[in-house]
Amino acid sequence: MTVAPQPVSRVVESTGIEASDVDTGAVDATPIAREKRQWRPSSRSSKESFLCWCQESNCMVPDSPSRPLTRRAAIALAASVPLSGCLGAINSLIGNQVPSSVPADLDHESLGVVDTGGEIDIVTDADLTLVYFFATWCGPCGPQQEELHDVRDEYDTETLAMRAISPEDDEQDVFEYWEAEEAEYPACIDPDSDVHAEFGISAYPSLVLVDSDGEVRWHTSGTTDAEDIIERVDEELDG
Repeated sequence: MTVAPQPVSRVVESTGIEASDVDTGAVDATPIAREKRQWRPSSRSSKESFLCWCQESNCMVPDSPSRPLTRRAAIALAASVPLSGCLGAINSLIGNQVPSSVPADLDHESLGVVDTGGEIDIVTDADLTLVYFFATWCGPCGPQQEELHDVRDEYDTETLAMRAISPEDDEQDVFEYWEAEEAEYPACIDPDSDVHAEFGISAYPSLVLVDSDGEVRWHTSGTTDAEDIIERVDEELDG
C-alpha cells in the first residue's frame, strides 16, 4: 500500500555537527525534554556507544522529564517503549512503500531536488535513495556523517541519491549544522515528525534505503560504517 505524502515544513541545504553536548530530549523524533547531558566521546571500535543511548536511556528519554509530556511526545514515547534495543521495529519496514515526495517550505533552496510544486523527492530517478535521519544534538550523528561522506564519494547520483531529515523546528540551526558538515546532498526538517512516523524512525542516527519504486530495501539505526552501507547498497544493485 502506498502511503500518502505527509508535510515537512522547510528544506535546508547545508551541514554540521560539533556535539560536545547532546540534547537528549527526543525520542522517535519528537522533543520530550530539553535536558543537557555531556556527550561521552567514543572510538569507532565501541559500537554500543554509537546508538544514541538507546540501550542506556530507552532511546534518549530522560529518566525524569523536566516538563509534562505533550500529547505528541507521549504518543512517541509509547511507540518507542516496546522496541527491543530500539532496533526491533526496523525489520517491519522492509518492503513498505514510502512517500515519493514530501511538501517543503523553501526558506533555503535545496540542491536541485525541489520541484516547482515545492516538494522534496524521496523516491528519485536514481537506482536507490539513502534517507538519513539525524539531529544536531545527536552525538553519534557526527561520526555517522563522516561515514556518509565516504558513501557519497562511492556512487554517482544516478546510482545512489541521498536525502537527510531532522526532527528539529529551528531551520536556521539545522541549516548552519548542515552547512558546516559540507554534505553534498539536501536536508529538510520535519518538526511535526510526520515523515518520521511514515518511516518508523525511533532512534538516531537512522538510515533507510529505498528503491526506485519507493520500497524500503534496508533500514538500520546506530552508527554504521561506510563499508557496511556500501556492501548493502551493492547487494541491492547486484540483485
